[in-house]
Amino acid sequence: MNDCASIVFQPDGAATGIGSLPYTNPLVALNLIREHLPDIPHWPQLPQRGIREHFCHQFLQPLVDQFLTMGCAL
Repeated sequence: MNDCASIVFQPDGAATGIGSLPYTNPLVALNLIREHLPDIPHWPQLPQRGIREHFCHQFLQPLVDQFLTMGCAL
């Protein structure tokens, strides 16, 4: 029997997070998450650190890179 088939997801009301936190220090953000969301932690975005932390840049940059590697001009 496949061991994965016997796994049953039971969240029991566990919470997680998504998105941005208003910090510039990653350790402060991660400590907050560890303290308040220990069961299902998440990786936060910290847009106050700069443009590279904004979700648009993080998710669109791979598309732009692919577009450029195909030889297309912007």
